[in-house]
Amino acid sequence: MKISKAIIPAAAVATSILGYLFIKGKPPVPSTKMVVDAVNTVSDVTQKAEGSFAGVSQSTIDDIVKNTYRGVKAVINGDTLEYWYKSSSGKTNNMARLVVDAGGEIKAYLGNGPYFYANSPRSFTEKIIQAMNQVKNI
Repeated sequence: MKISKAIIPAAAVATSILGYLFIKGKPPVPSTKMVVDAVNTVSDVTQKAEGSFAGVSQSTIDDIVKNTYRGVKAVINGDTLEYWYKSSSGKTNNMARLVVDAGGEIKAYLGNGPYFYANSPRSFTEKIIQAMNQVKNI
């Protein structure tokens, strides 16, 4: 993931700086500014690396997936949101694609066959629309 590629090097740098200061016998108090700068850099990189779909952040989308019945994961893929959910038997994972059209409305592509009538992607879509409305009102 993009986030891990940004966090691991920043954490390694912060750890090596603190380790060097402890080896030299210097108290960590003067180095707190360096630690704060490293933490701010990591948080800035994390916020930039975290994607969003129609203004809703990936972390909010992940929370919605956790609270949706049979939800597995949701991945932002360019301008589409791919929502993965379990079938009613729990044996297969299915995907629904959500796209925001030019008018700002979400169009959900549920696929063909019996999965067209699945309730999980419909419930997920309703919750994403509510989250979009909350972002617009803020």
